[in-house]
Amino acid sequence: MRDFGGAAPPPGHGPHRYVFTVHALGVDSIGLDADTSAAAIGGTLGFHAPARATVIAEYESRRRGACPAPGTPSGRR
Repeated sequence: MRDFGGAAPPPGHGPHRYVFTVHALGVDSIGLDADTSAAAIGGTLGFHAPARATVIAEYESRRRGACPAPGTPSGRR
């Protein structure tokens, strides 16, 4: 996640979904470097990972004073 700077959607843009997957590896190293493509990493992880877990989260950045209360017609719950 070299370029991930944290959850920072533009204010008022609506909720953004973030998906994080953690792989448990059955080896000490999968032998890839920082320039390896995402496709190659995914294929290699699928071969070497006996288990994985995924967390999906939503985050919304709203303008100050413009936050509707959760459960109201314009708010999300």
